[in-house]
Amino acid sequence: MQSPTKNIIIGVDASDCSFEAVRYVGKLMPAEKTRIKLLHVMNPIPESFYDLETLPAFREQVIGVHGWEVQQRKSMEAFMERAKRLLLDLGYPPEAISVAINDREVGV
Repeated sequence: MQSPTKNIIIGVDASDCSFEAVRYVGKLMPAEKTRIKLLHVMNPIPESFYDLETLPAFREQVIGVHGWEVQQRKSMEAFMERAKRLLLDLGYPPEAISVAINDREVGV
């Protein structure tokens, strides 16, 4: 009797520790019987913050925050690509690896 496929979600945050968690799971679980989802939940800037954009005194700060958000997403995408490459190098087939970067919708 074949053992069932295991589905594992790994919450990541682009840190070295979360990359090591991906490596650990990748080495621990059998690649042919495991599906792995890498998940990151972005903490977006509250919409109310962008209302400050209409006030001249805060316009520059809001522009800076827009840039910060874009950079955070790019950094996370690069991390996900690196983690996915690690799993592929460990023998996981491409269809066994999925990646999700979601915006937080509700509080903690």
